[in-house]
Amino acid sequence: RRWNAAKMAVEDRLQRGFVRWERGAQRRELASMLVEDRRQRRLASAELRERARMAAEERLQMAVARASSRMLAREHRGMARAERESRHARRKTAAAERAFDHTTSRIRWLLGSWAR
Repeated sequence: RRWNAAKMAVEDRLQRGFVRWERGAQRRELASMLVEDRRQRRLASAELRERARMAAEERLQMAVARASSRMLAREHRGMARAERESRHARRKTAAAERAFDHTTSRIRWLLGSWAR
């Protein structure tokens, strides 16, 4: 009976150890799966980040192109305006000179008629 009890105790210990080992194996398996999952996620997130970075770069390039074209257009408009304004100024000066000549001739004529 004592031997039986000892045998049972040993078997119990073995069984417990086996259960423990099985649990440990399961835990290790789970841990490795988790690690793999994490790695996959990291890779996926890295890929996503890369894709996002490329998209951002593309957007930036587009924005730069748009801004540069806009600046060129503005510059062109500015040049056109400057041209227009200079033409306007020339006309204005010509008109002012004509008015001045007219006025001086009128004054001269008045003075001449007054002197007569």
